[in-house]
Amino acid sequence: MLPGALAGATERGDYLSERFAGHAFPAELTRVINRRTEGNPLFMVSLVEDFVARGLSVIRDGRWELHAVLEEVEVGVPENLREMIERRVRQLGEDERQVLAAGSVAGMEFSAASVAAALQRAPAKVEESCDELAHRYLFIRSLGAGEWPDGTVASRYRFVHALHRNALYQGISPARRRELHQSIGEREEVAYGDRARDIAAELAAHFEQAGANRRAVRHLAEAADTATRRNANSEAAGYVGRALDLVERLPEAERVAGRLALLEQLGQVRRAMGDVRATVEGFEALARYAREQGRADVEARALLELGGALSWIDRDRSLAAVEQALVLAPGLPDEALRAHVRGFVGCQRILLCGWRDEDAEACRLAIDAVRRAGERRLLSLHVGRYAHLRSYQADYRAACRTAEEGLRLALEVSDAYHYMTCQFHRAWALLHLGEWQELRGVLRDGLQMAERNGHRLWARGFRFQTAWLLTHVGNFASARALCEQERSPGAEIQMDQLLGSIVLGFAHLGSKRHAAALRAFQEVTAQSTLMRSILLMPLRLGLGQYWLARKQFVRAREQMQELCRLAATSGERTYLALGRQALAEAALAQRNVPAAERELSEALHAVDGYEVPLAEWRVCATAARVELARGHRVKADAYWTRSAAVLDRLAASLKDDADLHRSFLAQPAVQMVRRHGRPAARRLKVARRALR
Repeated sequence: MLPGALAGATERGDYLSERFAGHAFPAELTRVINRRTEGNPLFMVSLVEDFVARGLSVIRDGRWELHAVLEEVEVGVPENLREMIERRVRQLGEDERQVLAAGSVAGMEFSAASVAAALQRAPAKVEESCDELAHRYLFIRSLGAGEWPDGTVASRYRFVHALHRNALYQGISPARRRELHQSIGEREEVAYGDRARDIAAELAAHFEQAGANRRAVRHLAEAADTATRRNANSEAAGYVGRALDLVERLPEAERVAGRLALLEQLGQVRRAMGDVRATVEGFEALARYAREQGRADVEARALLELGGALSWIDRDRSLAAVEQALVLAPGLPDEALRAHVRGFVGCQRILLCGWRDEDAEACRLAIDAVRRAGERRLLSLHVGRYAHLRSYQADYRAACRTAEEGLRLALEVSDAYHYMTCQFHRAWALLHLGEWQELRGVLRDGLQMAERNGHRLWARGFRFQTAWLLTHVGNFASARALCEQERSPGAEIQMDQLLGSIVLGFAHLGSKRHAAALRAFQEVTAQSTLMRSILLMPLRLGLGQYWLARKQFVRAREQMQELCRLAATSGERTYLALGRQALAEAALAQRNVPAAERELSEALHAVDGYEVPLAEWRVCATAARVELARGHRVKADAYWTRSAAVLDRLAASLKDDADLHRSFLAQPAVQMVRRHGRPAARRLKVARRALR
């Protein structure tokens, strides 16, 4: 099983399976062993037997289990290997031993310049010793020359095995280790200068081991920021957690300021990860600590972030948190921060309670204030949220432009959460604008960002929006499957799932699964503590369409009238027009043509002058039928032609996807409009010629 050559990954897995038959070890254990031994069979066997001897694996219920965290397997060197390595080290000269020891402190890979600084020697002398060791295949191998940002050029080396490095490191006295870490950290910090954040994690480790806590905290915070920029949020949280431990060792004034900054940073990392509960707990802790320290500015920011996190799970607590921040606003010394609080609260009120012009104005004023102040991170937040308010007013083009600015800002300040927010709001606008080709690209990009950050809530949101598009193109089975695969029976309902239930209801309606549609819509109405105001519009539309299909016209009118009231409050033209169109359909079904005409007049007024294609084609199709019923062929032809033209534009946005394009055109309502639209257009053309 283990020849003298290096064992492969499969062989390492086979060895564990044979040595520990029927084990329940985590899959990561094989990778840990590989990192520690780099495939050397002797080292692997020694390491495995060592963690058995140390009680890190035990038999429980007849199966071997790991009785330790993986980090415990990664530290320490088996006694027999340590003795073997020490014997080989003792055979070296004193200078070589010192170089290797300093190299083990510098890292698995190290520069001769780092070792030279630690030993206070000339780099050339260190290179001579290292080159000799590498030439004799002793402990290290050469990696060639490397250059630091300050222009220092020196050879780089790497330990052949991690166990070599660990054994050498453990052979250094604690006091000497601190000295070496301090010297290496200081030299590399100077060498990198303004680019020190590129190696912030390594510098933090050196200063942490050296006991230089102030420097370690600063570099850990920078390492966390760098990890966040790479969407490595778990790694970033680990750095901040270490920094929070170290900051407690600083003098009081520095401890307070450092802890406030780190708690805020940790909350933002957790927010990007989509860990709602941890985000809520983190910002609650920050708000409480800031209050204790008399820092109203930090407390206000924490309360706003808390409100944003709570909006996923509890509308009432979310509103309470932001209203508490608003109480603090008059006493804040900075006008940009005061405007930020007012704007955030205004937007949150609209999102959770419904449209008010004064709240929308507070959002706009906040953008102006933070833009003047140059607060790019706050500007990213407000611009992204304001994009959604544009959709409330059916100004989808402006919503897209605003979201695109928010995306640029989010990338500039490396805020993945704001980026996902902007893409979600941009997707909403593009869906209603009928720009479906661009929409699909936005949804793919948003989903990729959510998955890179591990944000399952936003990931679900983008998938639900994809399903929503599928309902509009008539692929109801795929929409239903996509919604259902994202639903976890028995799991806590969160805000994103409300959209999923609404879309699922439309998918069921399209498949004429009426009872299932009603159940889906009722799941949403049952969640009063989560409901967002803009979702009420598609919800009312779905319920109204359900009752229309069931010929329950009184109930249908109740839903559609409430939809019209909601839409009129903010000026949302798509849903206002669709509500009026559905009311006209209900009137037609009851042979009340005058009532249908009145509703259609309102519906046509709602679409005229606005880009609302999802409503326009339906409104015009219904208007054509009403005009035909009245015997007005020319007017009917004009409406058929107009409806067909809108459908052609929507279909054109699907031309790059044959399946979606075919599905859209196969819908009975679409076929009816296009069937009437072509001859209607020809008749209108002939009539116009005759008038000339």
